[in-house]
Amino acid sequence: MMISRITRARQRGFTIMDALIGAVLISVSMLALGQLWTFASRVTIDSDDMAVAYNLARQATEQIRQTGFTNTPEGSTSAYYNLSEVSVSAAATSARYEVVSSVTSSVTVPGSSPVQPATDALRTVVVTVTLVSSGQVLFQSGCYLVNGGI
Repeated sequence: MMISRITRARQRGFTIMDALIGAVLISVSMLALGQLWTFASRVTIDSDDMAVAYNLARQATEQIRQTGFTNTPEGSTSAYYNLSEVSVSAAATSARYEVVSSVTSSVTVPGSSPVQPATDALRTVVVTVTLVSSGQVLFQSGCYLVNGGI
């Protein structure tokens, strides 16, 4: 009789080992969820940066196209933007993106000041968007400007 009472007592409830195994399983699950959340957050931030970089590059390219073949200055220009795509100064702590627009001509008018493209020139436009904090290139695009008309 004594043995059957002891086995029944052991069969009821949880042992300390059961509780420890359960705690370890819950801890490992929570750690995995934390890692998943961190990964998802990083992917979201990277995706947002790529979308903003694309928009800024497209905006810079369209601005150069509107300036026109002869009125677009030769060389590079830099502009800085915050996360909301608002232009800020280079020294501003909110500057997140740098947009560098570079325009080069295949043929220029000799002796012109400032440098002017020849009418038969092919002008290459390259727009690069980088993260200010890391210098990582997020987006780069290029296009050509040609003199219109007959």
